Amino acid sequence: MDRATGHVFESDADTMVRTKISNSTMPQIYEAVWASSGNEFVARYLKEDGGIIQTFYGRLSTSTPLEGYFLPANLREISVASNTLGYLDPTRPGVLMRSDIDGTDRSVVANLYTDEWLVQQVSPTKVLVGTKPSGTLGGDLYLLDVSNGSKRKIIRDVLGLTGIANTDATWVFASAQERGGIVSALYSVVDNRFVNLGLSTLSDKCVWGEKDRSFVYCAVPTTVRQGTYPDDWYQGLVTFEDRLWKIGVQDGMTDLVLDPSIEEGVDMDMTKLDISTDDSKIIFINKSDSSLWVLDLK
Repeated sequence: MDRATGHVFESDADTMVRTKISNSTMPQIYEAVWASSGNEFVARYLKEDGGIIQTFYGRLSTSTPLEGYFLPANLREISVASNTLGYLDPTRPGVLMRSDIDGTDRSVVANLYTDEWLVQQVSPTKVLVGTKPSGTLGGDLYLLDVSNGSKRKIIRDVLGLTGIANTDATWVFASAQERGGIVSALYSVVDNRFVNLGLSTLSDKCVWGEKDRSFVYCAVPTTVRQGTYPDDWYQGLVTFEDRLWKIGVQDGMTDLVLDPSIEEGVDMDMTKLDISTDDSKIIFINKSDSSLWVLDLK
């Protein structure tokens, strides 16, 4: 989706040939999340006055133009897994909601009491929520189970804590600040244990395998200068030169997948990693110039 116009393009991951499939205009899109089907999405943008976040549900079809409608204004922290949308209710602070991606079949997941949370809809029934991270504040991670209403604190009171869970919510890749740098670990939800890693990066730079959920792919900085993390990276005060690694959950063993400086002749600060359903391709954005990249893993 083009950020300036909201026009939707389809690109062949092998040939990179791009085809416009919708020319409906939605200016200044700053976030779009897609259902696993690839033909439904939720896009967010600020109204012209800058005071209201508009959220639009769209459905693409080969036979008709873009169809859709607006969801409630000012939805916060949206996240999609399969066809399920997780978000913070804009009218009730701290109330975590779930619905189908089109906004139907809504239900309350939990009351978190404040809006200072990040939300990852891990699966239709599992949600990972974490306090908004700062290297100056202790943070917590909770795993919520919609099917039985349980709420489990899995990591607590860690500076700069962020995390992402694999799609069956059995493992979490967690990162935090430590002595002015970054420390990373894998956490087993089932066994309540940590696997220490020889690599350190932010969880924002990682994506779990879809087909094989025992591996996580992470862009790892070659060097990390002293700072406050993840704040300095979020604010653009520091940039990284990353290499992409594949990490196994059972033993933390690592394999180098890509060194962009050698293979592409360019330094990359990778973010917003995503992976194909068969684990054959990784898509990411180079934060340094907002360029979109596709890596063939086969």
